[in-house]
Amino acid sequence: MRRAALPPLAIVLAIVTASTLVRLSVVLVHPDIGPVRATAAIGSAAQAQDPAAASAVRRFYDAVNAVLRDGDAALLAPVVARGFVDRAASSDVPATGADLAHELVGLRVTYPGMRLVIDDLFAAGDRVAVRLHAEGTDGGDFLGLPIPGGPTVWGPIDVIRVADDLVAERWGSRTPSGVIKRPLAEAPVAVAPAIAGETTSASGTWLRVSRFTIAPGTKASDPFSAGALVVVETGHLVATAAGGGGSDDPDSSPFTAATSLEPEAGFVVPTGAPTVFRNDGPQPAVAVVVEIGAASFPEVAPAVPPKGGADGGPGIPTATTEILVAASLPATAATVGETMAVGRLTLTAGTSFPTGTLRGLVAVVVERGTMTTARVGAQSTIGAGTSAVLDEGYAAILHNAGPDALSLLVVTVGTA
Repeated sequence: MRRAALPPLAIVLAIVTASTLVRLSVVLVHPDIGPVRATAAIGSAAQAQDPAAASAVRRFYDAVNAVLRDGDAALLAPVVARGFVDRAASSDVPATGADLAHELVGLRVTYPGMRLVIDDLFAAGDRVAVRLHAEGTDGGDFLGLPIPGGPTVWGPIDVIRVADDLVAERWGSRTPSGVIKRPLAEAPVAVAPAIAGETTSASGTWLRVSRFTIAPGTKASDPFSAGALVVVETGHLVATAAGGGGSDDPDSSPFTAATSLEPEAGFVVPTGAPTVFRNDGPQPAVAVVVEIGAASFPEVAPAVPPKGGADGGPGIPTATTEILVAASLPATAATVGETMAVGRLTLTAGTSFPTGTLRGLVAVVVERGTMTTARVGAQSTIGAGTSAVLDEGYAAILHNAGPDALSLLVVTVGTA
């Protein structure tokens, strides 16, 4: 029968924290790593048996702390192998070095003062066991929503494989809270004016969250309102704003410099200039778009071709827009200059995320799983493909009511 991973990790913990100067031979048995034999002086674990491997691991944590400090994901690349695999990732799919770097940038946003501290470390061959803890994680916020203090967001034990003086694999504890927070982008609120000729369904301001998909080798001209926040999910987009000339053709108009948008990059649609979004890649590019408008609410079908762009074939548009959230808001719900932000929450089975008393508006889209939203006097359960809008002044609890992981797209307005 397959053994659980925790007992061996507990053995490592006991070894590296004991104070007796007795030399022992220790065998680590991990279901993914396999047996690893290490000889260490208990109480002297910092005196690693393989100095080269230990040095590589220390450089790895120095780079992790540099990303947490500066927010530059590129700082991790020099210390991880090209095929690095993070088996301590929160999802069931092992993560890459780029995935880990993005997670670190997200942790920096959530916990600006976070850093990792190595308590003990010892190595055997190409394997290194590390006991560590995180500092600077008391409190914090996610998209302006307060997070209860004191969560353990890393560790307490990592087991690392080193190859060619680079970190090649990492195993470790999953986030104990069961809640994975990943901020994506934020921007100041810019309320778009009413568009002449649109059908109105309510007065006041409106919020629309959509998923925009554009075919490879095509472009779409001015598909979003001025001030919209565009966050790339997959693929690659190039955004170009016209600098004049009355045309959206880069060959006939003086254009500003193009902005290249990689996954998780954000872009704010400028005011007063047509904007062209182009997909030069081999695969469809997908982006989440947050728009806020004034005076009228545009009624649109769940999937429509955006304005502009050439036809991708008989009956096939070059781009489509799937509406995720469409809500009428009070006139005071979105104030110019406030912050709107986009991020993702992943909740394991049976876990919850309390929003606290909301200072702004929160829209939640269930991308996978089943969510129960509980607040004073009301409770509702929704599944994948549906959304909920939580109003200012309420306190709510987002709970994973299903047996599998719950994935949420979260948009906040005015909570920061």
